[in-house]
Amino acid sequence: MLAASAFAQDEIREAKNLIQNGQCAEAIAPLQKVYKSSFRKSSGEKAAVMLTECYLREHKRDEALKLSSRFLEYYVNTVYRERMELANAIVLVEKGSVYEGVEAMLRILAYSKNPAARSRTKDVAIQTLAASLLTADQLQALLEKYPVDKDIVGWMQLQIG
Repeated sequence: MLAASAFAQDEIREAKNLIQNGQCAEAIAPLQKVYKSSFRKSSGEKAAVMLTECYLREHKRDEALKLSSRFLEYYVNTVYRERMELANAIVLVEKGSVYEGVEAMLRILAYSKNPAARSRTKDVAIQTLAASLLTADQLQALLEKYPVDKDIVGWMQLQIG
């Protein structure tokens, strides 16, 4: 058991180095190995998050959506929850479900106490809103449901006109 854990940690360390050197594509194989062999362990949890983020960078949206959805189903209470919810929301937007993706981002802003997660989510939400992909009615509905942040509200009101 300890050998398997050490192996997983080595693979994660190797993948982190690859990612830091801009080699996300090369990090996918070792991360998949750890994820598949250790999904229910903390090393598998870390590998799943890193793998999802590599899938996003490599434009493998279907894989990112499948993995982030499975992760969110299994890991209800995890320090990585907001990161995976944001990854899931980004994929929804990229696959054309803009309203659902923005709504998921606003939900993160509504409940998250993590300043880093809030900041990253807010940045992505504003970028998405700035792209003018939602109708005035959709924006109004989101505004009524989630008046979570003055900057976000400002962007929504600007888009509505």
